[in-house]
Amino acid sequence: MPELKEAVCGMFYSLLANKLNRLVSVNGALLVLGLALLPFLLLAAFCHPSADDFWLTNLVIAKGPWQAQLAIRQNWSGRYTAMFLGSFNPLVYRSIALYKVLPVIFLILLTAGLYNFVKVLSHSGFSRKITLAFALLILIMYLHQMPTVAQTIYWMSGAITYQSANILLLYLLILLIRYYQPFPGNHTLLRKLLITLLVVAVIGCNETSMAMLVFLLVCFFLLFTYQHRTINYFLLWLLVVATAACSLVIFAPGNSVREHEYSLRHDFWYAAGHALVIPLNNALNWLLNSPLLLISVLLFPFAGKWLPKAQLFPRVHPLLATLILYGCLASGYFVAYWSKHMPAPPRVQDTIFFVFLIGWMLNLVIWSQYLRQRYELPRLPNYITSMLLTWGMLFLFFSKQSNIQVAYSDLLSGKAVRYNQEMQTRYVTLITSNCQVCPIKTVKNRLQTIFFEEVPADTSWENTYYAQYFGKKLLLIAE
Repeated sequence: MPELKEAVCGMFYSLLANKLNRLVSVNGALLVLGLALLPFLLLAAFCHPSADDFWLTNLVIAKGPWQAQLAIRQNWSGRYTAMFLGSFNPLVYRSIALYKVLPVIFLILLTAGLYNFVKVLSHSGFSRKITLAFALLILIMYLHQMPTVAQTIYWMSGAITYQSANILLLYLLILLIRYYQPFPGNHTLLRKLLITLLVVAVIGCNETSMAMLVFLLVCFFLLFTYQHRTINYFLLWLLVVATAACSLVIFAPGNSVREHEYSLRHDFWYAAGHALVIPLNNALNWLLNSPLLLISVLLFPFAGKWLPKAQLFPRVHPLLATLILYGCLASGYFVAYWSKHMPAPPRVQDTIFFVFLIGWMLNLVIWSQYLRQRYELPRLPNYITSMLLTWGMLFLFFSKQSNIQVAYSDLLSGKAVRYNQEMQTRYVTLITSNCQVCPIKTVKNRLQTIFFEEVPADTSWENTYYAQYFGKKLLLIAE
């Protein structure tokens, strides 16, 4: 009996120790990831509008939100979702204070989307803390290496156009995965309607997200038809809806007006060649210049076991899944080279990078599931895993390419505060002065994280629209 009692006690203390270790490790991961996210939330208090923010706002103030949609479609763009959302931005209501809240809202919505994405993939197999940890891990990997934080997080026009697309695409994938999981109540009319509306909404955000989404829908339809030897009429319906939505974007009269700025546009072979090569180059950069590859290696032996019902289409070969991801990225890059004969601007590359991260995680699961069925995947000793994870976390904060390091530097150096003071002084000058052609000082504290661009010292539209918002005709920029 004493031996039995000792064995039971030993087992109890062993289980308790494992539970405590797991709890400490999850809480520690959440703490580190929270610290990585913190500066991006705090920097929102110091961001300010520029460029297209004033163009759209002035148009809405002059014409009203509904007439503004027609004017934009006729003269500039067919991005109906982005332009509609932007027509109700805080600047329309003369609130620069609320403008600063927008980055926080987008970061919260992105975190919520990633949380639900991880949750639906794991079929609620994780605890809330672990689910949140994985969601924050993806978000931090995105923030760590995105080409431009300023244009995608803190510049309202960029955030509405591209972050909205990312968030909507996440929820579209979530609903599609739920729809095709074999559980009762998944094929409801409401779910079909929401999926349809999300397809329309994503396509209306920007042309890059439009191209990648259409490519994915075509792949889903063809894959389903091949696997089941029958047509899935809901996927066919989504393709019809996507075609109609794409027509609204592509054939907007404003697109013809804007594309004349680029004389070398519509060179198919040039666009196709670059679109096929650039994803390979950038994918290597994203993997090798961040902890993503290291984290993937550490998670790989377990990923297939965690997510047994993650695949939208069962029995998909991992090579095919990888090719679909590659084609999705190529379709995104094709848009810029086709329409402008030049590389995609950084904010567009941010969107493609986000899709790469989501696709990479899905491929990680699919490859792990595939290989687990054939081989015994090796696992690293716990102490080596802990050392590598520690190195990965340090890399997030201290590598030269880390946006997290730059964000902390901008915040703790006081540069963000000084930039905010410069802008507040400018606003007071413009609001209180009776001048119509107003001299203002150029910004000296130009932060890499939240500063997009200064007002040009000429009569360009950026200058005139900025001045118009404050009731002036022109701004004279002085050193």
